[in-house]
Amino acid sequence: MEGDLFLISLCIILINFSCVGILLFKLFLLNGDPIHLDPDIFLKALKFTLVQAFLSASASVIVGLVAAPGYSRLGVFQKPARWILLFPSLMSQILIVLGLLLSFKNFPYGMRGIVLGHVFLNGGLCAVWLGEAWKTLEEKWAPVNFVLGGSKRRYFLKIILPQMRGGIFSTFTVVFSFCLSSFAIPLVFGGGPQASTLEVLIYEQLRATGELNSSLLIALSQILIQALVYVLILRTHQNISRPRFLLRKLETGGILILVPLALLLFSALPILQVFKTALPQLRNLSYIGPDFFDAITNSLTVGLFLSLLVFLILPILAAQKYTVLLFRIPTLSGVVVGIASLILLNSIDTSSRIFFLTCLLYGHFCVIFLAIGRLAEPKITELNNLYSKTIDQLGIDSGLAIKRVYLPLEKRFFASAAVLAGIWSIGEFSVSRVLSGEYMTIPVFIETLLSSYRLEMAAGASLILLALTVLSLTVLEGVINGLG
Repeated sequence: MEGDLFLISLCIILINFSCVGILLFKLFLLNGDPIHLDPDIFLKALKFTLVQAFLSASASVIVGLVAAPGYSRLGVFQKPARWILLFPSLMSQILIVLGLLLSFKNFPYGMRGIVLGHVFLNGGLCAVWLGEAWKTLEEKWAPVNFVLGGSKRRYFLKIILPQMRGGIFSTFTVVFSFCLSSFAIPLVFGGGPQASTLEVLIYEQLRATGELNSSLLIALSQILIQALVYVLILRTHQNISRPRFLLRKLETGGILILVPLALLLFSALPILQVFKTALPQLRNLSYIGPDFFDAITNSLTVGLFLSLLVFLILPILAAQKYTVLLFRIPTLSGVVVGIASLILLNSIDTSSRIFFLTCLLYGHFCVIFLAIGRLAEPKITELNNLYSKTIDQLGIDSGLAIKRVYLPLEKRFFASAAVLAGIWSIGEFSVSRVLSGEYMTIPVFIETLLSSYRLEMAAGASLILLALTVLSLTVLEGVINGLG
């Protein structure tokens, strides 16, 4: 059984590496056509991608840092505030686009629109991450500073900020990675070729011009950039420069509460606007038809199978020490994985729904499984440390340990992680958009309504995704706390 579990873990690793292999194999071995890619277009898209990711991450971290002191002092209101702030980061990106378009009639396009969209997506997440760290430091050092009679300014400069630098840098690099591989927000808010990211350029080369070789080359470049960023994320001990221009603002008492409240309003307004626009559509169901039900069926089918895979695989990883290394594999962007999935689909049968769903499941597994695994990694490590020594001493093999120990005692945790994976799969847009053609998923169906300016219908069709996002908040609490 030990050997079988090793092979299962090895297959998981190979599946996650297979996207790169598929792209390389297709580019260098199977396709002898010339590559028609204007270097100026590529370099312009590369520059725009890096600049928008840097500005988006910087703005999100600044918003989170300014809101962190107030967030840490919300008291009993902190938990509901955390739910509201995290809600955009759990939403399908197409819902974020819809909410912003419904809330702000003259929403800007180009660089400003992309940065604002990413701040809405990640600002609350940064506030929660940095706010939790701020709260921990305050509980530890505030009493000491009070007893010693230190000034607030020196307390912030000498105690809090130095210990927050690592968290600030870590938060920046993670958000930078998110913005680097973002697709739906640049696709809708980019506003043309002058504001095109690498993700959008890959999609346009594939769908608009039919240049598969060009899209493969850009995808491989994107993989290299993401790998470098991932290495940077792992080096979270590095420091960043001190944001001096924020010091006076952070020291004033009133803004401590006003800033997180303003961020809460900014996070909640587009979400409420989607609900407000969607509810009247329950009386006007003109958007409901065969395509709508097919899209829901496709999304739910893939989400269900992905949940099942996560529920079966996580206990296997928990029973083996070395499989924690799996979660050190860089996560590829949805568009890049989508192209690899599309190559598989075209190699088999593009007209078959079964093959479409299989390739979609493959793409979602590559994108979502590692994210779920990293979220569950602390708990998996804890379980391994808790049970592995006793299991080894008793001479029990891993297969029996999974059946008799890990699943019975921790099945609620594994179930919560599996449900969360399924919900994220249903709302995933990038892989689904690349693969969509004769078949589509519910996020792609909503995007088709958006592209034809039928915002009210898109809001009505998005109710199922909104309901699942609300459910994902509850499930996420279970995964984080190890309860589910």
